[in-house]
Amino acid sequence: MPKAPRRNVRYIQGVCTGDAEFSKTDNGTAQVFVKAEVPGEGLKTVILFMSDAAMPYTQEKLRAVGWSGKGPIGPQIKGNTCELCLYEEEYQGEWKAKADFAQSGNGGLKAKNPATASEEADMLAKLEIAAATNESFVPPSATAAPAKKLMF
Repeated sequence: MPKAPRRNVRYIQGVCTGDAEFSKTDNGTAQVFVKAEVPGEGLKTVILFMSDAAMPYTQEKLRAVGWSGKGPIGPQIKGNTCELCLYEEEYQGEWKAKADFAQSGNGGLKAKNPATASEEADMLAKLEIAAATNESFVPPSATAAPAKKLMF
């Protein structure tokens, strides 16, 4: 699937606040929202998806900001520096503020479908299993070549 056109791409440093909230999309895909403070711009919400296809990238991104691969995310990343790629992307004829690693423009973004305590535990377990299995986790459902390493 081709990427949507982008404009106003820029990179900026932020600091992880330690807020991490597990949630689900409308179609049930697990995700985790991680907040980062950007000096002079406010709070940004990083949305990391946990589908089989997205898991390698989510794991790498969380490790890049200090998650060990086991245990709660927030306390491990609190105060750590992160690099955000902010940009605008065209979606259904409108330009939306987005990011490769962070959702810009709405640091107050809330999970639409917050996970229950049980679902959150399952989601964290899924992340931990992926992290413990291999640094370059490739989901069992992947039939193509292994995922590419991301550079931050």
